[in-house]
Amino acid sequence: MMYSLASALEYLHDLNVVHRDVKPENLLVCDTVDGKKKLKLTDFGLAAEAKDALFTVCGTPTYVAPEILAETGYGLKVDIWAAGVIMYIMLCGFPPFVSMSNNQEELFQTILSGHYEFPRPYWNHISNAAKGLIQGMLQLDSDDRYSASEVLIHPWITSEAHVDHDFEQLSSLANQAAVEQRERMEAGEYFHSRRRSMDDLSTTSADGGSTFSKDNTDLGPTESSG
Repeated sequence: MMYSLASALEYLHDLNVVHRDVKPENLLVCDTVDGKKKLKLTDFGLAAEAKDALFTVCGTPTYVAPEILAETGYGLKVDIWAAGVIMYIMLCGFPPFVSMSNNQEELFQTILSGHYEFPRPYWNHISNAAKGLIQGMLQLDSDDRYSASEVLIHPWITSEAHVDHDFEQLSSLANQAAVEQRERMEAGEYFHSRRRSMDDLSTTSADGGSTFSKDNTDLGPTESSG
């Protein structure tokens, strides 16, 4: 599934097209002639050419990248962030960024901080390689975030989730380094910040995108596992 999604994004991004609303609701599952299943990416209502930085605040709250919320300008890699959120959900059943009080402003602040975890027991059976791929897709700094092409060549993808022991060990070390990096960012070394609140974002942006619905938030693991 992640291979199909990354392949679709690679095709779009090679054309300098950003989808801007990658989420499960916009993915269709279809059968191939060899009996396998793959995904098709749909709904290009918010898609745009990304030759220059975009500033429209749009998308779906759970999957929105921090640079969209910060209004600092964004490009193709907001789709990779959304794909990383989808992969996280597919492996454990709930999103990485949540508001336990179902408050959208709180959700956005969590996204901007980049803080997420792999909580027990939901992630006990998930490999370090899978976690490493997610961390590469959910980098706060879009320059450090994986491209679609890099996702496609990641060993967790190319081995169909059957990575060798050596890579699993390397992934464990890399994951710890990524956690430490996020902690430094949260301490203030790198932190996206909001320029405007939801109330200030109540009108459509100039370049044609739509803003968020205030009630479109997601619950965390406690609620989703009920």
